[in-house]
Amino acid sequence: EYDDYDRYVYSNILKRINNIKKIEQEGLRIYSNFSELLEDIFKSLYKFYPILIPEKMIKFDYLLNYDIVKYFLEDSNFNKLREFTKGSEINSIIGLEYISKDLLNILKQNLETLKEYKQNIDIINSFHGDDNENNNVDKIINKFEYEEAVKIYNEFRENFKKNILKSEKYN
Repeated sequence: EYDDYDRYVYSNILKRINNIKKIEQEGLRIYSNFSELLEDIFKSLYKFYPILIPEKMIKFDYLLNYDIVKYFLEDSNFNKLREFTKGSEINSIIGLEYISKDLLNILKQNLETLKEYKQNIDIINSFHGDDNENNNVDKIINKFEYEEAVKIYNEFRENFKKNILKSEKYN
């Protein structure tokens, strides 16, 4: 959870720091919500008391970001890093650069998994589209596909947390 000042700080920093901009651009080619993920991580480093919004309030598209940020906020090494970053723009940027490079590498190593993730998100989002007559018929026909996509998506999230975030790099 963050406010307008946090957004202002982050957007000003992003304009000035080329390394972060380069990482962001590379990450966006792999994962469409990478910009928001970087912003969430920065704010988790920068804020004195970061608060996670309840999971049920997060759109499906951003649940992976939620999982990553939640993992970091519960990680003792991340919290040790936060002792140096909270309230400090410079130190938060340094921490963000370090973490974002690692996350980018993890995402690159899991491109096929991310493609499957994206396909399932698209199915889930299409199910929640406009409520015109044709769409309702399509929704009934595609209900099985939707339920399967949600199941696969939830399995993906669990595997991501178990296998990727809990790798040696973050323990």
